[in-house]
Amino acid sequence: MHSSMMGKLPQFYFYFLGYLMLLEWLRPLKVISDVGYLPIFIVFSIIPFVAYLFSVKLMPKMIILAGFILISIYYIYFSGTILFNPTWLLQLATDIMASCRSLFTGDFDAITNDFKTLLFFILLWIMTYLIHYWIFVQRSIFLFFFISILFVATLDSFTLYDGDRAILRLFMFGLLMIGSLALYRKSEQGKLQVDKKLMGLWFLPLVGTIVFACAIGLAAPKSGALWPDPVPFLKSYSDKFTENETHVSKVGYGVDDRRLGGGFEKDDTVVFKATVGTKHYWRVESKDFYTGKGWIKSPGEKAEKASFRKLIPISESDGSYYNKKVSTDSYKDKVSIKLLYDHVPYPNPAGYVTIDESDDPIDYQYDPISTKVISVSGEKKKALEQYGLTYTVPIYNVDELKKADRYIEEWEKSNGRFPDGETYYNVLKNYSGVKDDDLQLPKNLPDRVKYLAKEITAGRTTRYDKVKAVEQYFDRPEFVYDRKDIPYPKDGQDFVDQFLFETQRGYCDHFSTSMIVLLRSLGIESRWVKGYTPGELAKNEGGLSTYEITNNNAHSWVEVYFPFFGWVPFEPTKGFSNDARFVYNESRMNKPKDEKTDTPASNRPATKVQPRKTVQKELAAEPKDAAAKKEVNKEETSLAKPILLGVVVILLFVLVYALRRKWMPRLWILVFRYTSKTDPFESAYKVLLKELKRYGITREQGQTLREYARYVDQYFSGTEMGRLTEQYEKYIYSGKQQEADWQELFVLWRKVMEKTIT
Repeated sequence: MHSSMMGKLPQFYFYFLGYLMLLEWLRPLKVISDVGYLPIFIVFSIIPFVAYLFSVKLMPKMIILAGFILISIYYIYFSGTILFNPTWLLQLATDIMASCRSLFTGDFDAITNDFKTLLFFILLWIMTYLIHYWIFVQRSIFLFFFISILFVATLDSFTLYDGDRAILRLFMFGLLMIGSLALYRKSEQGKLQVDKKLMGLWFLPLVGTIVFACAIGLAAPKSGALWPDPVPFLKSYSDKFTENETHVSKVGYGVDDRRLGGGFEKDDTVVFKATVGTKHYWRVESKDFYTGKGWIKSPGEKAEKASFRKLIPISESDGSYYNKKVSTDSYKDKVSIKLLYDHVPYPNPAGYVTIDESDDPIDYQYDPISTKVISVSGEKKKALEQYGLTYTVPIYNVDELKKADRYIEEWEKSNGRFPDGETYYNVLKNYSGVKDDDLQLPKNLPDRVKYLAKEITAGRTTRYDKVKAVEQYFDRPEFVYDRKDIPYPKDGQDFVDQFLFETQRGYCDHFSTSMIVLLRSLGIESRWVKGYTPGELAKNEGGLSTYEITNNNAHSWVEVYFPFFGWVPFEPTKGFSNDARFVYNESRMNKPKDEKTDTPASNRPATKVQPRKTVQKELAAEPKDAAAKKEVNKEETSLAKPILLGVVVILLFVLVYALRRKWMPRLWILVFRYTSKTDPFESAYKVLLKELKRYGITREQGQTLREYARYVDQYFSGTEMGRLTEQYEKYIYSGKQQEADWQELFVLWRKVMEKTIT
């Protein structure tokens, strides 16, 4: 049976099923590898099938495919130069010849990324031909079907890729293909006359059998694993995992950050309680020297001793500008310590902090390098049981933050340098406690981390816009907040490189450290801060709120230096909100809003960067003037349009699915707001559990609803889930709602649903 013996519609049917099966080989790449520009490869795999469908001759087909490959490689690696400039073609030819030599000599590390991409295109080309051969020459797709199932099952067992749905899709596509080919084999042998009636009699039972088998497979109870997990067995033979690394630690504040990574368990132990005037993070210390594995404190000034009631300069800047650019509010807190540490947690961000007098004659030591405060009595450390705080909270004007670098330039243009040649920027940095180590990076930091930072901030001109672009980069769906089964980096592997390009799973240490390394590679001073999140609200009384801070609230975040403003906090960790106050010129200064959560969508440029091993080469020099730069950008834009045009259709479907975390909760809110059910609470609660699971807050096996609700409230720093669960338990046992009607419960339910929108 040759394709020419069939009509176009049956051919399209077989090619379409073959393409869907091939897609199951491409889908895992975004999980198990760092391949970028995946839509380009998806579009490329369509072209051979279209050529086969319309019987395009070999030579034109090769020209079309080769042209697509060259344009794609240009777009990925050489878009810094002009398309018709032969320089990039010569460079590509040089890379191919050098990589071929490395391939035959066994020096695989020397193979260039553009050559690897070329090989991947050729592999896809060969696979499309094999699918065509198996369908229309061999007349059997079973081998490809079997290999595909085996491939996905292997990835599901040994990698982070979840292959459950992929196997189900392959099962449906494969059986449809096998059954359809069987019909055409019979017709080819002359045993059946294919007409519409026969096709109906053939396909209806075939489709019904497949649907029934899938439904049984989904609905049937599943037994536990019959074989032990092979991954731990293989890990036991790897020097990546040692005996002490398999131990899962408990969460909580610790002083040793030399090696980050590994999972940890939650710990509800109360550290301290605080009655506060405003909700805020609690700072303990900062660290500035990144080793590639973790953080240490750089050597510097010793902690200075000061009498209590000492005004601790937490966020200093040039006073004349600081008062103009940053307004502040004053508050008082009262802290009651439960676990007697000698360090003193204090509010963050804060302009100035005063530790009020306590019952005992206590002194304090303030370390200007780590910003850590230690309580002492005489020459010995003394743990406080209770103390008060008076502090100011800065309110940052975003429009002014964006002008920070320009203020420096204006000052130096009008006043020049200092007599000793020192720049005003360096003098201001020294005054604000900014050190060389606030830009420190390991010498062996992989280049792809630096290139990624440049790609994320491409087109951003101000320091603030670059910082926000990096912060918002971690909101992408591929990054997952997770505390369990987090691996340590391999020997010689950088902690940040592993997180950005391989695992993309982790907790606050992964997100905050990665943001700092990306910023420092751009020349932006930043440092790593440790402490606690605000905790869980215990009570409100007299206009003050009392929070309970446990070991679960241990956290790390980022501070970035802005000239004239000092150190400004940012929060890259997924699921956490920055409590710093940001306003705009058109807003009143007494109406702060959270920059991260309240910035209009129009003010957030979308970042199209994808972590990948293939790093774009910078062959062309930077344009020397604005006109030249505009011409290059125009050329790049005109080239991108024909490539992206073919990707748009597929991306529309992918986009709807990828953004389900944004639109599904809103859709459910509308459904239950206008529901006609008289008793919708049970259904709404079950929907909420599913949305929380989709968001990434998974209910552990054996965990009660009340325990799970407590964990959700701690995660979101709220109380709504616990109150909903209490009503749900009453509903389950009594069969009806008690103490609260649906309208009251809907408000609580909606708040939790809105928190899952990321």
